Amino acid sequence: MADLKSYFRLLRVTDWCGFFLIALFGFVLSDGFLYPVIDLIIFFLILFLFLGFGFSVNDCFDVKEDKLSKKKNPIVRGKISFENALIFSVILALLGLILSTHFGSKSFFLYFALILLSFFYSSPPLRFKLKFLLDILSHGLFSGTLLFFLPLIIFNSELSLFHYLIGLSIFWFSAIIELKNHLRDYEGDKKAGLKTTVCVLGKERSELLLKFLESFYPLTIFPIFLFSENLILTMLFAIISCLSLIKKNNTISKYVKLPYNLLQKFIIAIWEISKSVF
Repeated sequence: MADLKSYFRLLRVTDWCGFFLIALFGFVLSDGFLYPVIDLIIFFLILFLFLGFGFSVNDCFDVKEDKLSKKKNPIVRGKISFENALIFSVILALLGLILSTHFGSKSFFLYFALILLSFFYSSPPLRFKLKFLLDILSHGLFSGTLLFFLPLIIFNSELSLFHYLIGLSIFWFSAIIELKNHLRDYEGDKKAGLKTTVCVLGKERSELLLKFLESFYPLTIFPIFLFSENLILTMLFAIISCLSLIKKNNTISKYVKLPYNLLQKFIIAIWEISKSVF
């Protein structure tokens, strides 16, 4: 019988930070904090359940790869059986789906879409994470854009062009993170005979693709300022996302840094103009 600590490790809470912040950003933009306490509790609970489900179900079907890369997967270490881990994951998903009905049908179907994408990302026979391009596209949706849209649909119900532009930028950002993760796992994935985007393209071409995505990321942010409904939050989003990419890549070239430097100057200019106007 597995102990509670092993099940908690299966949730991989420490790996949530970036995904939690994406949902939190949508929560703040939608003024979710103005809603009744019960709504806030249920929202953060279904967010916890979704993220826990995504990571736990991923560990269920990553046993082969995790054995090769020696990751601390509790299933690989024999702390939890595959069957119990899968049942645990399904319970998390069902609880989240039941609670999401509190916010109406639109929120329920979006949450259901998140659950399905997350499940098929990790689980056979579809297992998007092992499919060329589908790994990056699906990850960008369920751990990026749709996760950002969830609190907006729950608390705001209507999506504007401003929200869609941010969603596009988050999708791009998530694609970069996924590509980085696959590059990090390249050797283990190659030994396991996987067909991820990085394994199909090869390490060198994947690194070139990563530089391309990083170079043009700031261009996905500029249009957001044109339709910004909250200038301060828009600037925070731009600064935090760009700094996180640069911080995670100390070998980033001067050509890749150039768009970020231009964006930095642009943000400073916008800030100075806003101070003079308001």
